[in-house]
Amino acid sequence: MPTAWKDFMFAVQGALLFLLILVATELALGQTAPADELPTSARILAVQTGGSGCEATQTAVSLAPDLQSLSLLFSNFNLELGAGTAQPEASLLQKNCRIQVEIETPPGWSMAIKSVDYRGYARLPEGATARHRFSYRTEGMPPAMLREAPLRGPLDQDYFFRLEQPLSERRHTPCGPPNIRLVLNTHMSLRLGRERDTALLSLDSADMTLHQDFQIEWKRCGRNRR
Repeated sequence: MPTAWKDFMFAVQGALLFLLILVATELALGQTAPADELPTSARILAVQTGGSGCEATQTAVSLAPDLQSLSLLFSNFNLELGAGTAQPEASLLQKNCRIQVEIETPPGWSMAIKSVDYRGYARLPEGATARHRFSYRTEGMPPAMLREAPLRGPLDQDYFFRLEQPLSERRHTPCGPPNIRLVLNTHMSLRLGRERDTALLSLDSADMTLHQDFQIEWKRCGRNRR
């Protein structure tokens, strides 16, 4: 085969390979927005709370300036069991908080929660267990899978967990409505073992709040979903 023809074939193969790499990259990225291509405006319009673990005056919801996280702060979400508490004979205590957040989203974008951080304080005697978990949903989408942070005594410290939502289980809000209503459900439970010493699931000692931080994934509407 003449040298010029070989060079031409190599050039064609190189161009095809480059095209295939571009296509594969686009498929791998799906519709997730790059860091330099994120929405520039969104805001919280209204917050409603309910449940045994929170009240409107004791709960704060905020959206980060870069729109990549949503934070819940609880100033009075405590569970106590065992000696010296209001329920010394009880073995199980549970509380929940249901927060509905109305968010004005930028046109042409949908959002999903890709991970959640839990921060608080736990004092658990031997055999005691505690769980801190959440779920979320919005109109037009199925509920996201429940994720939880388990704790087991003996333990006496602040705790931090980051739990990732698997890519296949992320639920994006519907495209179209200018406002979305996210319903965030926080649930905490405390169970004693044989030891009846005081067990506590409470506020982070650093700043006296209980935190739940949600990392947000934004996607442009109008493209094929994963």
